Amino acid sequence: MISKGEKMRQKGFTLIELLIVIVIIAILAAALIPNILNARARALQAAAQSYARDVVSALESVQSAFSRIDWQQTAANSLITIATNGALGSTNSGWRDAFGNVLNPQPTVNWSDFLRVPTNGITNVIVGSSAAGNFDNIRVCISQRVPTTAGQRFNIYSLYVNGNRFESRLNQTSAATAMADCP
Repeated sequence: MISKGEKMRQKGFTLIELLIVIVIIAILAAALIPNILNARARALQAAAQSYARDVVSALESVQSAFSRIDWQQTAANSLITIATNGALGSTNSGWRDAFGNVLNPQPTVNWSDFLRVPTNGITNVIVGSSAAGNFDNIRVCISQRVPTTAGQRFNIYSLYVNGNRFESRLNQTSAATAMADCP
């Protein structure tokens, strides 16, 4: 026969056992929450890097479709604006040939024919160089809006085409609109 005191002990947990379980859960949460937040930031960065590679592929396709265009000559000498405020546009000026000569007449490139609409907060996409005629610094510059409680912020990423480097400038107050804004 089970006594009344033994029945009560069999029904539940002691206060010490409950506190130990709560402490273990708190320790696990403290360890995992920062990793979850970092995973989101890494995913956004990976999306921007992937889109930058898509832009390079689109530029190669433009060069194939318009045989007179040399996109690297164009990027080394002027700014190519691909997307503004999250929408693809068209480029109808600044195009150059393989010798660096400005094309006349200028072909119009509708970017939606070569590239998908930016997602994952990507707002602005520009291609250019930090100095005119500098082929070593041609880069795809992507501005990505990031969710914050402190207002609108942007991470700005640059994929250096000829060096295959990917650099970032995080938590900026505005999107990149010129190559000087890009890392």
